[in-house]
Amino acid sequence: MVQISIRRLVGSAALSLLLFSAAQAETQSVLDCDRYAASNNDPGTTAGRAGVRFKDLDPEKAKPACEAAYRENPDMGRLAFQLARTEVKLQNHVRAKTLLEEAVSKGYMLAAVELGLVYDVGRGLPADLNKAAELYKQAADDGWAVGMSNLGDLYRLGLGVEQDLQKALELYEQSIARGHTSALGRKAMALAELYKEGDDPKPLVAALVEAASRNDGIGSADLGYAYLNGQYGLPVDPIAASVHLKRGYDLGEGWAGIYLALIEIARWDGDLQAADRLRQMLDTMAEGTDNELRAQALALKGQLGLLVGTPKAEVADLIDRASALLPDDAIVLDSRAALMAAEGKFSEADALLEKASENAEDWAPYFARRSVIQQKLGNATRSEELKTLAGNAAEGQYFLQFIDP
Repeated sequence: MVQISIRRLVGSAALSLLLFSAAQAETQSVLDCDRYAASNNDPGTTAGRAGVRFKDLDPEKAKPACEAAYRENPDMGRLAFQLARTEVKLQNHVRAKTLLEEAVSKGYMLAAVELGLVYDVGRGLPADLNKAAELYKQAADDGWAVGMSNLGDLYRLGLGVEQDLQKALELYEQSIARGHTSALGRKAMALAELYKEGDDPKPLVAALVEAASRNDGIGSADLGYAYLNGQYGLPVDPIAASVHLKRGYDLGEGWAGIYLALIEIARWDGDLQAADRLRQMLDTMAEGTDNELRAQALALKGQLGLLVGTPKAEVADLIDRASALLPDDAIVLDSRAALMAAEGKFSEADALLEKASENAEDWAPYFARRSVIQQKLGNATRSEELKTLAGNAAEGQYFLQFIDP
């Protein structure tokens, strides 16, 4: 009897150890998947960490880890979602969509946000903003802060829903209250669009400052732009503008780098090391995937080239490449006008600047440069008219001091 009992105890212990080992292995697979692919928008993953931003996701590590976790835990919707993130990164959009739909069906509603993005931007299928809004709302109703923020974007822009800035503002505030700091800059954007002359600018400025202080790219970039143009009661401050634009650029707002480059080009004092640093930043933007930023970066490289003495044939090539991407962009037109003026082709330069000012009618420098060109062409009256237009333009006044009369 004693021997039988001992055998039973030994057998029971072995079975328990086997079950424990299996559970431990299963837990480890989940931890590995969380480590490499958990969303930074989900604070409740088993990894107990902030998660992985999509731009930082490494599919070579994440995919095998999440394939194993998904296979061993077929009922966990979060793992289907995290595997879907790796498939999106690998541009396997059909499988990603299937996995996201599975995750939503299993109740993991953060996946509804990612699925909403599929329809929002048209990943592997035609864009459907109504469907995107529906999915973002499902996630928002389930308490996901990023769903509230994304739905707020659609209300702010009037995409897939009727435009409603107040509704957008409410959604951003709800998102922020749940800890989603990325909505801070979007809240400031909504306040800026609601702002009108005569309003108290303090709430808007406070929102911009808070967003920038929390390392929000949108808030930093918009605050820099406000300092550049003296908006919302702020002074024109090119130093503060440069600091915040640089931070916004570093945090992913590429357009902030364009305005930072405009400041650096305008006030360039002959420092070749500064010119080289600026050229490197423009090279980075020119190698990206956003055609607008690529075109503008190439065009500004051309403007910088004119300053530092780059052969005009090389400058022309840069501007031709920019024009091939975005021929009617105001910065591209302005850059070609600068090249034409450098070659003494003032009529051609004037025509280009006229088109640039039509495309960016609030930007003072284009009118000011036309004023100089018209003076060279002997049209003093028109030159004065354009000078007045430059002085009355809402944006870019800071740059007028650098444009020779």
